[in-house]
Amino acid sequence: MSGADFHFLRPLWLIALVPAALLAVLVWRRMSAGRSDWARVVDAHLLVHLGAEGAGAMARWPVLLLLAGWAAAILAAAGPAWERVPAPAPDRIEPLVLAISLSSTMKTADESPTRLGAARYKAVDAVGRMRGGEVGLIAYADVPFVAAPLTVDLKTVTSLLPDLDASAIRALSVRPDRAIEKAVALLKGAGARGGRILLFADTAGDEPDKTLAAARAAAAGGYEVSAIGLGAGQGASGALSPAGEGLAAVATAGGGLFSPLTVDDRDLDALLGADGPTVPSLAGSGAQGGDAWVEMGPFLLLLALLFAPFAFRRGWVAVVLLALLPALFAPRAEAAPLDAPQSWDDLWSRRDQQAAAAYGRQDYGEAARLSTDPALRGAALYKAGDYEGAAAAFAEVPGGSYNRGNALARAGRLAEAVAAYDAALAADPANADARTNREVVEKEIELRKPLPPPPEPPPEKGNGKGGSPPSGGGADGGDPQQDKPADGQPPPRAQAPPDAPLPPPAPLPPRRPPELARGAPPAPPPAAPPPPAAPASAPPPADRPPEPSSEQKDTTSAQVAPTSDGRQTVVRPPDPLKPPASLAEDRMLREQLLRIISDDPGQLLSARIKSHYSGVPLRMYDGK
Repeated sequence: MSGADFHFLRPLWLIALVPAALLAVLVWRRMSAGRSDWARVVDAHLLVHLGAEGAGAMARWPVLLLLAGWAAAILAAAGPAWERVPAPAPDRIEPLVLAISLSSTMKTADESPTRLGAARYKAVDAVGRMRGGEVGLIAYADVPFVAAPLTVDLKTVTSLLPDLDASAIRALSVRPDRAIEKAVALLKGAGARGGRILLFADTAGDEPDKTLAAARAAAAGGYEVSAIGLGAGQGASGALSPAGEGLAAVATAGGGLFSPLTVDDRDLDALLGADGPTVPSLAGSGAQGGDAWVEMGPFLLLLALLFAPFAFRRGWVAVVLLALLPALFAPRAEAAPLDAPQSWDDLWSRRDQQAAAAYGRQDYGEAARLSTDPALRGAALYKAGDYEGAAAAFAEVPGGSYNRGNALARAGRLAEAVAAYDAALAADPANADARTNREVVEKEIELRKPLPPPPEPPPEKGNGKGGSPPSGGGADGGDPQQDKPADGQPPPRAQAPPDAPLPPPAPLPPRRPPELARGAPPAPPPAAPPPPAAPASAPPPADRPPEPSSEQKDTTSAQVAPTSDGRQTVVRPPDPLKPPASLAEDRMLREQLLRIISDDPGQLLSARIKSHYSGVPLRMYDGK
């Protein structure tokens, strides 16, 4: 032990010695004042017989012992230390960046299933060895593409590996040197002082000298470059292929190792080790923080425990308990309503804490009941589906217009939702979410507006030329006997309603599908014996169908159905241009369309790779 090494690990605890000293001085003065009071009223020679001198001396020593125990406990809490011993630190996991070649030669089938397929499988095994370390993924050909930056989410990296495809790009060259430089940039950007770069390639590139230079630069920066050769296995003579020798030279220049691809884990064991790319911390090195101070505070606690029995003098414990009882059973500062139910949880947490805990476990009804914060109550009611209550709660929150607008929109109060979004935009014009939601609600309001009724067709004035009424026809309100046909005469057509087209002559043609009938002229009726002479207003012969008018064209797909009084009425099919009768049907249709959309992140990665190498911007929506 040396004076230079002695120090306190937690020196702020020494401040507690100040109130201890003040308390000791106050107690000492109090005891001295009590003795002087007797001296003022009793003669000095009588004080000896009263025992005042002995009582004062006996009353001081418990105070001194308690003060000594207090000081020992404070010194123990401060953590005195003067000895330092080496302590091994846990191994550190270095970040790993996987660089996989997507050149056209990676589609060769000399590995199973292909070189690229074998590299993907081996990369999955390499990611599994990281044990929570950071992993990045780079795909490269002539230029590198960062598929995944350094992340501890190993599942994300693993899910991206099967979607790497060499057919997605058309590279003019293979440049591993650029991939190494991009990997070094990733590691430096993440603040990693060290790391490893693992190449999955079948060649050192079209410019191997630049690849060697990039590997040397990475090693100089503290980043190790290793390589796994695809299609570079040892032949019968045990020698590597020329491509394998080039990759081995790159690994040597990068301070790493090279291994041809193996069907087992020997390649990864050689490059990463059985436990992943870990770096053991050297013990005993002060620069790396491997030394630990030996704290002597626990030994001082033993000294404090020696003075503890003196605190159990008769009557002292009762005084301490009486002093602590008000603090233990003091009521809370916040006032609770008289009818508020008390529970076991109220003894340990406040209502706002209970509400936050209920919201965390998705018990939104309980959270809304317990919450005293209108923002939390509104969020809980919104999650519970009570949008009216959520809107009322958000109305009490300053700056809660955006959330109130969302709740009002969910509740169907669209006009009020637009007003709430306007208030949010007035407070924060840069709120893009409020602007977008406002546009959506306005479109919904436009969809809900009723369409204007279609114009009624003009009444039929007659079939003769010049608009003359048909012969034999009476005026409205005329004698009904005039409508009766004479014996041997064909019955005239029944008067159709003014808003319905004339029915075709009987017998009716066979029904055709609306999609075939829409926009096509009516089919001629089947062959029938020629009727007797008809008036001038009779329809033309069946072998020459009349050209339908604009109104008749719109009703060619209508169906004719007999009524109870024998007349024939036209039943129109639903107009496809009109919105659905119920908004719920439209919403169900949109949900069905959304379910059809594939939720495959691999397709997005493939599209990003194609866009990166082709230079064509990625279009998230093509409008088809």
